[in-house]
Amino acid sequence: PMAKPGVEMILGIVRDETYGPMVMAGLGGVLAELIGDVVFAPLPLGPNAAYALLDRVKGRALLDGVRGAPPSDIAALVAVIVALSDLATDLGDAIEEIDLNPVIVHAHGEGVTVVDALIVKRDEV
Repeated sequence: PMAKPGVEMILGIVRDETYGPMVMAGLGGVLAELIGDVVFAPLPLGPNAAYALLDRVKGRALLDGVRGAPPSDIAALVAVIVALSDLATDLGDAIEEIDLNPVIVHAHGEGVTVVDALIVKRDEV
């Protein structure tokens, strides 16, 4: 079924050669490729760090509701970021990357919908 409308975000785990697994968050959908508004933070991330990560996204104001749109369910988005961080921490070196795009953040109290997900296992080292 079609997901309810909301703000499209991208979330993921990427592996940095220096810092290891990193959480990625930013504007998603076509905006992920168009403007590349993404930020990164090392694992693990708790709720406070996840909120701080979102505050670094340049388009963060979209989550607050602009031009008549309702405020987004930021708490639900933070919960997904923390769960993603926990998953990547638990799986350690087994994961090369995780890409959730788009993650549609619905109006406050209505949660999020992960529309597409990709998990790439890491080659045996």
